[in-house]
Amino acid sequence: MKRGDRILRRTVLAGLALVAAGAAVAQAPRFPVDAVFIAESYAGAPFARTSRPTLTITADGKASGTSGCNRYFGAATLNGAAITFGAMGMTRMACFGAGADNERAFMPALAAATGWRMDRRRLTLETPGGALVFRRR
Repeated sequence: MKRGDRILRRTVLAGLALVAAGAAVAQAPRFPVDAVFIAESYAGAPFARTSRPTLTITADGKASGTSGCNRYFGAATLNGAAITFGAMGMTRMACFGAGADNERAFMPALAAATGWRMDRRRLTLETPGGALVFRRR
């Protein structure tokens, strides 16, 4: 193989590698920051409709929402399709009934989240206990 052919071959291969890298970057998931998501179910069990939990994550990684009764706030870390939540602060209102039931299911599920995916207006957080499913408001 001649020197000119080798240079052309390397140039073509380098160009293909850049195109492939660009395609990979273009397909990396982007979390819809600042959107409000309303929890629908956890591990197939629906949340009570009267007091559904919510979730919002800002561009600077702040997570907040309602648990079904109390308001919570803390940090979220997004890395591609991976997600983790740090320790959450929470108000301390007395909760009974559906709001308390929602909170007892929601907060541990949120803390255990490891991954996320979007399908149109539906956000799913993957947890060891099952899918935590939200719809975008």
